[in-house]
Amino acid sequence: MKRLISLLVVVLFLSTLIITGCKEAVTPVTPVDNLSLVQDKNTPPPGVTFLKAVTNPKLNSTNLIVTASATLDPAVGGTVGGSETFNNSVYIPANTFNQTTTFTVTASDQEFSWVEFGPSMTFNGSVLVTLDFSRFGLTQKEAKKLKVWYFNENTNQWEKVKPPYYYTETAVSFWTKHFSRYGWGN
Repeated sequence: MKRLISLLVVVLFLSTLIITGCKEAVTPVTPVDNLSLVQDKNTPPPGVTFLKAVTNPKLNSTNLIVTASATLDPAVGGTVGGSETFNNSVYIPANTFNQTTTFTVTASDQEFSWVEFGPSMTFNGSVLVTLDFSRFGLTQKEAKKLKVWYFNENTNQWEKVKPPYYYTETAVSFWTKHFSRYGWGN
């Protein structure tokens, strides 16, 4: 009986090889290099925690979206934002844009805190973006450990803003040539 079972096993094995043939092994999952996932501008990048404002009943700032706007003449430039946008603002020097434009600063304290500047555009020169961190309960030393991120609409990826950063007691500023959505994170 044992001999018959052994013979059946050998016959089954050989018949399987004949029917399926000897094929090169194919792995079900091939490794992918440079995998680029599409990210969402409403979600921080993987592995990064963005700040969320500290609940402050006096400010009533949690879960708010606020916007300031100003129409600027290219020969004059100006500043948009400030106290109405949790002290986030942009200084746009004269001659960095070509036509009279209405600029906006929108600040949010929803799932995470972000500031978006509009309209989406590239400037002829650099503009100074100032992001206020006072509502997060951070010291300047703690804030200097954070990175500023922006959402790149062309790649659908969050990217770090390249230094230099300029700090005051309550804010970080940097020069850029484009508008985007910005967030603070580790």
